[in-house]
Amino acid sequence: MLGGINNGQAAAEAGKNKSNVKAETIANKFEKALDLLNDLSQELRGETHTLTSKDVGQKEDATQNNSQKALIQDPKPGEQASSEAASMATYVDEDLKTKKKRKDKKIGEKLGELLELEEELSNVEFEDKEHQEILEKFFQNMSTIKNRREELNRLEMQEERLEEELKKQESDKEEKNRKSKNRG
Repeated sequence: MLGGINNGQAAAEAGKNKSNVKAETIANKFEKALDLLNDLSQELRGETHTLTSKDVGQKEDATQNNSQKALIQDPKPGEQASSEAASMATYVDEDLKTKKKRKDKKIGEKLGELLELEEELSNVEFEDKEHQEILEKFFQNMSTIKNRREELNRLEMQEERLEEELKKQESDKEEKNRKSKNRG
């Protein structure tokens, strides 16, 4: 009979250990999710800082200053100076795009990790009401993040399409001007 009691106690302790291990695992995942959210927040604040209209304006001013210097240094008629200004503007634009792509890649990786954690935590229910509310808030925030990310992707695609359309219109206009100069 003593053996039966000990076996029952051992089984109860093993069950508690499994519960503790599971609780620790969930707590670790939740902690990781919070860390990732903090990292993501910092990354997004950094992105907002580097891509403010002030910074873009400063880069445009630098481009204008460089094109003005080119005009002063080489006072030949417009074609060479405008091509230098255009190449400088293209360089600044490409630099901004490269920086944006790097940030997007970092943010995308962190979002991917958060999505994995969200999936792992989807079947978890806490007995403590406060912890459960925090988990539900996490799921709501993840849903908002997904929706905003989809909207951002849609807007980026629209921006690319409009930029291509603008380039086409500019090249058509230049072609039309060349043809009219050749006639005159």
